[in-house]
Amino acid sequence: MNLTAINFTIQALCEEVTNLEKTNISWQNSTEDELLYEVAFCIFSSQMLYEVAIAAVDRLRGLHLLSNDRIYLLLLDSMYEEMVRGAFEEPLHIAVNGVERMVKLRFRNRLSALLAGTIKNIYGTKSSIREVLKSAQSAQHARELLVNSVVG
Repeated sequence: MNLTAINFTIQALCEEVTNLEKTNISWQNSTEDELLYEVAFCIFSSQMLYEVAIAAVDRLRGLHLLSNDRIYLLLLDSMYEEMVRGAFEEPLHIAVNGVERMVKLRFRNRLSALLAGTIKNIYGTKSSIREVLKSAQSAQHARELLVNSVVG
């Protein structure tokens, strides 16, 4: 391997690290809706493939079921879990490596219950994900607080 190839490789790696730093989003700069989207994605992705979880959470966001403005109203309605379950009656459109397909969401009753329970735990106490994160003394403590707030 010659010096030119090594320098080229180092430069390419440095650019990649710089680009990764730009995509690292801090929770302090995220809206409550974005934080809720991430929590929902974490719940869903533990049960299914990444692409399916993204499509599922995107559908909920498109139906405004992950909107902080509406969460309190939805909790009062006590129909939130049913609304989430209903969002998945129709198959999800998934595209992976240029191949498109329709996927019927599995475990929709359980996922709806997990998300609704988590939202009740966080927002039912008039708190928010941001408040949970702010109250943490360290990254590990934040993780513990979130794990204790998430159902399942």
